[in-house]
Amino acid sequence: LDELWKAPRALVATLAPRGARSPFDAVVVSGDLAQRAEPWEYDELLDFTERALLPLVPGGDRARVVFVPGNHDVNWADSAARFKNVQSFLDRFYTGAPSVRHRRLDLTHADEAERWSAHVFPDHGVAFYGFSTVDRADRLGGAASLSRAAVSRASEHAAAHARGMTR
Repeated sequence: LDELWKAPRALVATLAPRGARSPFDAVVVSGDLAQRAEPWEYDELLDFTERALLPLVPGGDRARVVFVPGNHDVNWADSAARFKNVQSFLDRFYTGAPSVRHRRLDLTHADEAERWSAHVFPDHGVAFYGFSTVDRADRLGGAASLSRAAVSRASEHAAAHARGMTR
C-alpha cells in the first residue's frame, strides 16, 4: 500500500503543507479493500489507514473515512463466513466512531435490509450511503445487485438525518 500511495501522497502534500488544516472533509474508499479477503490484508489496510488516511481528515475522525467493500472482499472459499474478514476490519476501524448519523456497514447482519452504511455530514451538506452489491453474487460475479430492502431502509435514514443534503 505504501508503494501505491507514493504519487497520491505527493499530491496531498501540495494540498496541505505541514501544519495546515486537513485537506479533505472526508475520504471515500470504494471497491475492493483487499485482493483475496485475507485477514493479513485487512491488518495492513488498518495500519495504512491509521498512518496515511486519518491524518487527511479533520481531527482524525474515523467516521470521515468511508469504506465500501467490493467483490474482492468476499472470501469465496468459506461461503458460511464469506464476509467475516472484511466485517472484522470494519468493526475494528469504526469502533467508537459511528453515531446516529454515522452507521457502520454490517455485512453479516441476518436481515439484508440492515446491510448498508451512512456517513452524514450536516456541516458540509453531504451524506454518503454505502451498500453491499455482493450479497447474492457467486464466485464469478453473477447476480450482483442492490437489496431493495437495504435501499429502502437507507432512504428512511436519509429522510430523517440527511434532508436537503447531497446524497
